[in-house]
Amino acid sequence: MSAPVSAGTAQAWAVLDGDASLLARVSYSGPSGGLPARLPVRELARASVAVCSLAAAELASVRGRRPVARVRVDDEAVAAAFLSACSCCATSAPRSPRTPPSCCCRAWRR
Repeated sequence: MSAPVSAGTAQAWAVLDGDASLLARVSYSGPSGGLPARLPVRELARASVAVCSLAAAELASVRGRRPVARVRVDDEAVAAAFLSACSCCATSAPRSPRTPPSCCCRAWRR
């Protein structure tokens, strides 16, 4: 099921001076309960992914001289990505500040 463009996505796109008519190309799917929090984490996550994807689609359309592609944001995939980003560091044993991380943190620094 596709939800209308979220307010967070519209606001982030406006901050970037994006063409508001392109927001109609964004849709959402998947279950939406994957990021429970008191703060609007889900809204931030989906807006970040939607706006970055829409900007990439717009760039590709300019380079390829074709219409802007549709962007579908899967809330379940977004939640998995946001939850898994360095979650192994949060559960690993304490280490010395001089010890390099032994998990995905290293990949983010490359």
